[in-house]
Amino acid sequence: MSDCEIIFPERDRYRKLVTPELLDFPGSVFYEPIFLITAAEVLNLEFEPAIAIRDNKVIGLANFLIGKRAGIRSASIPRLFQYYGPIGLGDDPGTANDLALGLIDKKVDLCVYSLTPEASPQFKLTNWQITDRLTYYLDTGDYDSMLTACNSNCKNKINKAIRNDILINESPEFPIDIYLKTFSRRNLNPPISPDTLVRWADQLYENGLLKTFIASHNSISVAFRSVFYYGRYAYNWVSGVIPEGFKYGASNLLMLKVGEYLFNEGISHYDLVGGDIKSIAEFKKSFGGHPRKHVQVEKTFTLKGKAYRGLMKMKARMNE
Repeated sequence: MSDCEIIFPERDRYRKLVTPELLDFPGSVFYEPIFLITAAEVLNLEFEPAIAIRDNKVIGLANFLIGKRAGIRSASIPRLFQYYGPIGLGDDPGTANDLALGLIDKKVDLCVYSLTPEASPQFKLTNWQITDRLTYYLDTGDYDSMLTACNSNCKNKINKAIRNDILINESPEFPIDIYLKTFSRRNLNPPISPDTLVRWADQLYENGLLKTFIASHNSISVAFRSVFYYGRYAYNWVSGVIPEGFKYGASNLLMLKVGEYLFNEGISHYDLVGGDIKSIAEFKKSFGGHPRKHVQVEKTFTLKGKAYRGLMKMKARMNE
């Protein structure tokens, strides 16, 4: 451990210490106080983020939300989070590791982190399992430059959407009907209940952390995409499309129009999120998305933590 102090503040102190000026780094929305407080409430998790301080200056953060189930305390990636875990904000690359060790001192049975591509090199602890993961970034630019970066198949679908008069609009309401149809046509269950997801989306929207865009044809909504954003950084969250949307190429035009909107708003960093599944990776590559490696790190500290992690992996395989 370095000479920094690790604290686990209550939510009011976290909000006071973690200011907008501090949240100017890739993945910052996942550490933003209102985002974490809302996530803890809707996902029924304990709010226990950590802060590393040296010389009265915040030099690191960890967005720990603790789950308790069957007597097991788990600091694992919350549902519908992309990035989760410790991140150093100062010059000391060991800060992220100090924060991870600080959590262990709080007696958890299991830790599972997913770190941003920028933060991944900071994690140097030994005896942790490290898994390479993949995401894609979309280059900033105007609509024409983004269209030029698309492959020929993607361009054809975008042109089809334009010919079919697909309209793209921002929506204050989360289109839960399209989301549920997206899962039902694949005979899958969504990761959280519809009521919970709508409540979460509404709260994020009201606090300026989420935007939802809908593609429509003849006034009928056929596809949507919701995006987290904060400062200069944006991240795909959830999306959906009904069969009519595929027919018209709506998802392709929607992706490009969302990118255009974000870049016009000053976003410099657009993470399309996720690329481990081949079909998803191919879709994101078709827009000229650049692959970026990041890591998932994990460790079990008790036998019951190991058993619980095995159960989590089994359930994940069943939903693939």
